[in-house]
Amino acid sequence: KKKIAKAEKLAEENHAYYYLSIILSLKREIMVSKENLEGMNNYPHGDYRKAHKCAEIIKNLIDYNKLHIQAARIAKTQLQQISAKQRMALKMLLENPLLQDEVKALSFPAKQTRYDTLGTIFILLKDWKKSYLNFKKAVQLMEHNPAYLKSEIEMYMSYISNLVMSMNRLRKDEEITFLYHKVKRFVESLPQKLQSNRIFQEDIKIQNNYINYLLKSFDFHAALKISEELKANVKKHGDLQNFLVFHANFCLTYFYLTDYHKALHELNKIVNIKESGIRQDIINEFKMLNIILNYELDNE
Repeated sequence: KKKIAKAEKLAEENHAYYYLSIILSLKREIMVSKENLEGMNNYPHGDYRKAHKCAEIIKNLIDYNKLHIQAARIAKTQLQQISAKQRMALKMLLENPLLQDEVKALSFPAKQTRYDTLGTIFILLKDWKKSYLNFKKAVQLMEHNPAYLKSEIEMYMSYISNLVMSMNRLRKDEEITFLYHKVKRFVESLPQKLQSNRIFQEDIKIQNNYINYLLKSFDFHAALKISEELKANVKKHGDLQNFLVFHANFCLTYFYLTDYHKALHELNKIVNIKESGIRQDIINEFKMLNIILNYELDNE
């Protein structure tokens, strides 16, 4: 009984409504099997109401998850830019009452999913101000609930990654620098058992966006310093996208510093990739840069 009560409390504190529903069902089964008359008398005013509310919250969360999956599917399938049909589908999603009114999100996870969905839609629509506002709210909401954040660190890092990308587009200089150092301290402070590959991948995304911001700010030496520090993690944890963005930024950093030999070395790491998932427009850009670098080296 004490273990079930403890599990119920933990589920409520961590907004784990699916687990809470299972626990409440288990309590009901135990009550009936043991013919607990007192529990049966109290059930309509206690666990029944709690189970009913839990079911309502779960249904609400499922509805928000459906909207999020629809936006995520477009994000996954879009190429260089979204099509007119995809743009229309995203705008129709925005008209859904669940996304228009925050009050309709009945739980903490539903609010998180709502902000995440809106932020994703606005990134796809290139509305950087609105994507920034929604991912900022998602990050703040998690930071106000440390217990939930601890159980969903990968999600938290993903929100920050999208927030940094939006900040980069909006040129929010002070905020992006502050957030970069904040994330760096956060990742370094994580116990080893919590340092998953996904967390490192999101951290690489964040640092790649910050390096890109430094390049746009003409702070090439700072970009070089961070790139040198990051390259070991990219080699160990980076996926294809992180690998491409990192070495593209590294190549541009050396190019702007007129170190063409090292720029070409970084570019060759991209050109020599045999993966089939690289977009053709990116390959063409790398080929053009390759021509420019070889021209500059011939003139030395």
